[in-house]
Amino acid sequence: MADYQQRISDLSEDLDSFIEDHEDNAPEYQHEVEAYNQGFLDILSGIVGVVRQAITVNLDDSSLSALIKQADQVFNNAITFAYQEMGPYSESHIPSFAHNEGTTPLLVDKQTDAESSHGFAGTFLPHLEEFLNIFGSTVDASTIRSQVKSSLPPAWRTTIRPHPSSTPCARFREVLPAWTATETNNRATAVFEARCEIFSEGIRSAINLRLSPTGNILALSSMGGWKNRTPYITYYLPNHEEGTNGGFMKKHSIQADLQSTVDEIMVDDERRLVFAADWRRVKTYRCNDPTLKGSKAKAVHTLDSSDHTGPLAMLSNGRVLRAGKKNIAVWNLDTLETHGESGRDMIGPKMDMEDTWRDDPESIEPSSGSAPSTTIVLDSEDDGGDEEYEIETWHQHPSQGNVMLCGTNAKEDSQTYFCHAFDVEVGGKAVTRYLGHGGSVEGFSTSAADPNVFLTYCGDGHARIYDVRQVLPVLTIASASQLEHMPAAVLAHPDGVPFAFTGTDESQHIKLWDIRAQKSVYELATGNNSVEAMEWDAHTNTLYAVTCSPYIDWNGRLMNYRTARIPKVKTDSEGEDEEDEDKNSEDEYEDANNYVRWPKRAYHSENYFGYVFDAGGHRFYKFSFKMDANPEVLPYYGSGLIGGGGW
Repeated sequence: MADYQQRISDLSEDLDSFIEDHEDNAPEYQHEVEAYNQGFLDILSGIVGVVRQAITVNLDDSSLSALIKQADQVFNNAITFAYQEMGPYSESHIPSFAHNEGTTPLLVDKQTDAESSHGFAGTFLPHLEEFLNIFGSTVDASTIRSQVKSSLPPAWRTTIRPHPSSTPCARFREVLPAWTATETNNRATAVFEARCEIFSEGIRSAINLRLSPTGNILALSSMGGWKNRTPYITYYLPNHEEGTNGGFMKKHSIQADLQSTVDEIMVDDERRLVFAADWRRVKTYRCNDPTLKGSKAKAVHTLDSSDHTGPLAMLSNGRVLRAGKKNIAVWNLDTLETHGESGRDMIGPKMDMEDTWRDDPESIEPSSGSAPSTTIVLDSEDDGGDEEYEIETWHQHPSQGNVMLCGTNAKEDSQTYFCHAFDVEVGGKAVTRYLGHGGSVEGFSTSAADPNVFLTYCGDGHARIYDVRQVLPVLTIASASQLEHMPAAVLAHPDGVPFAFTGTDESQHIKLWDIRAQKSVYELATGNNSVEAMEWDAHTNTLYAVTCSPYIDWNGRLMNYRTARIPKVKTDSEGEDEEDEDKNSEDEYEDANNYVRWPKRAYHSENYFGYVFDAGGHRFYKFSFKMDANPEVLPYYGSGLIGGGGW
């Protein structure tokens, strides 16, 4: 035990020397930066190696726990340094350091390694001569232009489509994992082959998405109104579709009577309640029952959570939790005062309504709310005594309802990058510390089909899969070969087969990963939007995704659009000679229509997917996977038109 602790202490001293050297002699040239950063990663991977070795020699629980705690603190110090203003990764992401090729691998979609994005080409090439003149380069501009264009991805029609029912909004990898469809894996086959129908609708600026455990209620928090200053809750009823021919879900929108942004949402299926929280209060709203005539949504509770601004959770027996700094507030929901039959009765003293930036303060319900029934003090000794230790996100353990998987707040004053599991039934005891993240954990995903695993997605641009019994990740997934923000990821186990969907920001798509084969399978189009949040409904084999348009301003106006270049539909006979055609020929495209537009800086071109559409605003997608999917059920083209506006 002493040997392992000493090795981590030695690596911690190496880190201290590295930090001191960085402050005095920060590298300037690219080759120096790369070598310098590799030295930093070597320290982190060295600590991981010590922990792995200690686990294999079967140390007693107490000794191993102390060692993991020691390593956890060193990792936190290293990440805090790396992301500080002048740190080595202040403007990028820390690469994976906790993987081990062959046993706990890092998955990277290498097909795109040599490809340039259309967004890059569209931004860079028009100004190429200007750049060359500024830097005094003698390189021929036409040569560079030709090289960039040759590195662009080929048209969708040249790619694999494994089944006629595969949606044209999916772009498959050149080499697919082996797959055999059987009568017992229909749901998994539908996912693997992207046999899906895609429904969508425009939404306000989305914040978060939550699906109830039974899949009966889906809640979306968003901001709308002038400059997105009005909070909204929209709840959907997935089992009740609009119209008789299928389609999007029935919904009901509530203008939340909170003081500011809806920071947290939660759904209580049993009581048909949607919870919405800002920095000061938690409000509950009872969903209408679509089977009862005249049923309407109404306000039910207000909880005073002014000292607790973290995530929400629901435990057994109607206990509501909200995390705060080093403690958790608890309310017994079934004993709380309500707003009465009218939904307008006051709860607690009236608040001072001046502390808000909403433009409609008259729409804020003034109840201060019910105080917590009790609080749980977190056993957070591992934070080094930092009084600002604070939970930023959490998720219920996949097999222990009394345990919460938690990611700490790395913003503002706290600067902590921990991922811990706390037992909230026994006084907030820290039961496990999960290592290997290179940034703040932004969310979790679990699946009822496998109670021994969970997924995290992290601010360092990676998703990681953990076995709950192991402190290091068993699989790491990179957002891209050049790391970018990964705002959402979900686990899915159709027919017991493990998949992961990852959403991206800059590269504007959703990607499916086959966990068993350890390979990416395809990308799903998002209409040139960045992914904001996702949920997987195992009951209906459906992926929900809310996305945001980077081309729309706070006033709802669309910006930086050009005339779209719509590829012509090729017949089979025309496709036989496509290798002899110039892939950039104007004959490949429909005549220009100035009323059909495309973002100038879209990551993908119009021919990247088999169906051309631009969301033209924030969009909610429902990907319904089924063996008999109609591939012609596709998203509508948005309002990115000349004269087309926002809202």
